[in-house]
Amino acid sequence: DHGPYSLYAYDATNVLLESIAKGGSTDGKSMAAQLHQIPWKGTTGQIQFDAKGDLLISPYVVWIVKEGKFVEYWKPAN
Repeated sequence: DHGPYSLYAYDATNVLLESIAKGGSTDGKSMAAQLHQIPWKGTTGQIQFDAKGDLLISPYVVWIVKEGKFVEYWKPAN
C-alpha cells in the first residue's frame, strides 16, 4: 500500500528532477526559475506554475460553510 499521496510525491519528484536537468544545477534559484517554465504532464494531470510559484491548475478546491451551505471559497483557475 502506497497511500493516497503517492502519485503527488511521484509527480513532485519528477518535476524537481526535470528542473535540475534543465537548469544544470541544484541551486534553489535555478530550480525555481526552471519550475516556473516547465509544463509537465504528470500522473495527476498537467503541472505548471505561475511566476509566483502557484499551480496554474490544481485538483483541489477549498470549501467553506456559508449560511449553512457548502460553497467554494477558493478554486484554482483551470
